[in-house]
Amino acid sequence: MTNAMEDNCHGQIFKADVQNYIIKRGFGFAVRMRKIKKFSCPGCERCGWQHGYISDMAGDGDIQDIESVEHGKLYALEICDEEKNPETGIVETWYAKLVRWEQPK
Repeated sequence: MTNAMEDNCHGQIFKADVQNYIIKRGFGFAVRMRKIKKFSCPGCERCGWQHGYISDMAGDGDIQDIESVEHGKLYALEICDEEKNPETGIVETWYAKLVRWEQPK
């Protein structure tokens, strides 16, 4: 049985801060994703574990589509199944990607 918070869960919502810059010997590109508490779920059973996962994945560069985010836009973290064990049906491998998120009207 789910509670009302889980039914309205948007997961973790982030705002993209994209910076292009020039340095003495070249140029750079940086993406910073800032969590927007106003729109993010405070942490129900459905998404409460994502913070630790994000920390691990971001450090390894394993969040897909992060290089294609647009400055100032909102994104949600989506967890996708990549490989299930055919005998047990348990997901053994998964990945995270950022998808555009629009504030509900």
